[in-house]
Amino acid sequence: MEKLKEFFPVIFIIIAAVIIWQIVMVNSNIRESIKILSMAEKKLDDASQEIKDSRRMVDSLQLDFARFGSYINDLQGRVEMNDLQNKLRQSQFVSKRDSLQKRLTQLGNKINLTGHHLPEIRIFDSQSDTTRYENK
Repeated sequence: MEKLKEFFPVIFIIIAAVIIWQIVMVNSNIRESIKILSMAEKKLDDASQEIKDSRRMVDSLQLDFARFGSYINDLQGRVEMNDLQNKLRQSQFVSKRDSLQKRLTQLGNKINLTGHHLPEIRIFDSQSDTTRYENK
């Protein structure tokens, strides 16, 4: 027991040194862990900000696409309206043209029937400076 009493202060010092060493190492590891967690928190904050910026950009793009879609729909409506107006004008033109052709044909037939009663038409010939009369 006597020998044990001699080694007791040495063992106590060794155990105390180990405990102090453990405390220092654990504190060092805790500090390192806190530093890593702090860096991770900063990275998460940065990522969160980037996500918010990206969300704003996406919202802006969606708004731009909606405006562009409205613009395209407006253009499409105008083109359809112009096309319908053009078809209406074309059908009116064809109708008037057909009416005029029919009237010309009627007048032509009337002239052919009564052509011998037409007055003479004066034709001026610019090359010979003469005037001649024809009955057409």
